[in-house]
Order: sequence, then C-alpha cells, then structure tokens
Amino acid sequence: MIDRNDIIEEQLLRENIRKAIAIVKKRRSEGEDHIRTITRALLREAAAAPRYEYNALNELHGLMSRAFGSTDSKKADGKFPFKESFINLVSDPEDREIFVEFILDFSNDTMDQVDIGEDVENIKKSDKEELREPKIDPELESEDDTITVSIGDIPGADLSADTEPELEELQDDFTLGEDPQPEEETNAELKSYSQKAYAKIQTSLQEYYENFKDRIIEDEIVIDTQTNKFLPESERQYKTYPPNTLTERDLFRMFYKINVLSWAGRYNHEYFNENPETNIELSSSDFDGQDTFGL
Repeated sequence: MIDRNDIIEEQLLRENIRKAIAIVKKRRSEGEDHIRTITRALLREAAAAPRYEYNALNELHGLMSRAFGSTDSKKADGKFPFKESFINLVSDPEDREIFVEFILDFSNDTMDQVDIGEDVENIKKSDKEELREPKIDPELESEDDTITVSIGDIPGADLSADTEPELEELQDDFTLGEDPQPEEETNAELKSYSQKAYAKIQTSLQEYYENFKDRIIEDEIVIDTQTNKFLPESERQYKTYPPNTLTERDLFRMFYKINVLSWAGRYNHEYFNENPETNIELSSSDFDGQDTFGL
C-alpha cells in the first residue's frame, strides 16, 4: 500500500521541478532577448557608420553623410547642402551637369590649398636650420676687385637695326584705338549659384580632408565602379594601382569625385526620372567604395 505522505512528497517534487523548468526557460528567453537586442543595436550601428580600412575613406564617409546624402533610409530624406542645391535646378538637365562640374572644381581648389599650405609648412621646417648667412668666397671679398660689365656682355643688348623687324611685327598685332575684348564668362549666374552652394560644403570638406595623416598606401588598390548605376557610363571603371603608388589623399580625392557624381546620379534618378523606381535598395558600396578594394 502506497503511503499518502509519499504521494504528497512526489506531487510537491513534480511541482517544484515544473517551477524550476519555468524559471530556467524564462531566464533563457530573457537572455536570448537581451542578446537579440544587443545584436540589432550593433547591426544598426554598423549600418549607420561603416568602418573602412583607410582613414581617408572613413573621413570621406563622414563628409558625405554631412553634406551630400545618407544611405540610411531613415536619414535619406534629410536636408543636405548638395542635395538641396542640386534638386532646385529644375529647368535644364545641363544646368545640373555644369553645377556638379563647378562643385568638383571648387573642391579641388580647396584640397589643393590644403596640400600647398602643408607643403610650405614642411619646407619651412626642413629649411629652418639651413637659413644661415651665406658664405662669401674669400676671392671675392677683396675691395680691390672690380667687375666690369659692358653692354655687349648682356644677352640681347645689341641695339642695332636688326631688331627693328621684330618691333614692327609686334606693332602689326596691335592697332591703336582697339581695346582687347575680355572673354565672356559663360554660365555666370550658374557659377555664382554654385559658389553659394559650395560655401555650405567647403568648411566640412576642409575639415575632413585635414583630419587624417597622408601616407603612402603599401597595398594594391583595385577600383571597380563598373556596376555603379548612378555613375555616368563614361566614369565607370576598373583600374588597378600597384602598391606604393597612391597616398591616402589620392584615395580621398578619387572617391570624392566618385561619390559626388554618384549622389548627383541618384538625385537625377529620384527627382527627375519620368519613371523612377519606387523601391531603390541603397548600398554604401554604391557611394563610398566599400567593396572596391582587391586586398
């Protein structure tokens, strides 16, 4: 005969086991939810701020996200200086093309100024110890030495009549009373518009361009933009650069142009295409060159 106490103890044991199993399941579920939350956060962070192997491209990504556009769907509709100025040019597609050319020209001028300024500073530093009083040849120190130069020693100083035909040729090219006509500056209004738009980009460009140390890249670099649908076909390329032929600033400049043209192509497609695609999958590699390195 089974003891009643044994039955009660067995029931209590089973109940405790069920409770223990429930507690373990709950903790495991909470742990998995916590892990999923962390994973999703990390994925969002990775999508929002991709990291590249070169400082130049990381800085370029920051510049693009601030001034040109974002591949993050939540931020894609934001106001970016380049985007706002570009899409306001609605009258003529050629205006948008010329606008982009002006932006690239102004940008190159800014980056050239940064490079020249740094070169001058480096020259000053390297020459600082060499800026001494020049040594004078002892043979030239004597006060008695006199150097005599005759007019015949000066190249081109023969003032004979042989030079008159050249003067006459010059006179033939100039007619009294005729003022030289200045070349007409084409697209004056568009250039002025582009300058105002670039003023909103220039500070950011200079900041990001100065924000990394230039160095020679020791790796082979492969640039492949053949599948970038936003680039003009004439700009799509597949090119390999051997090791030690590019610097980080070279890389920044090259991908800056690729990015500017790509954003212009995207906005053309999005705002000025008669039959735009409603769902465009955006990849940062279409803009920043994320997967274009054959390393």
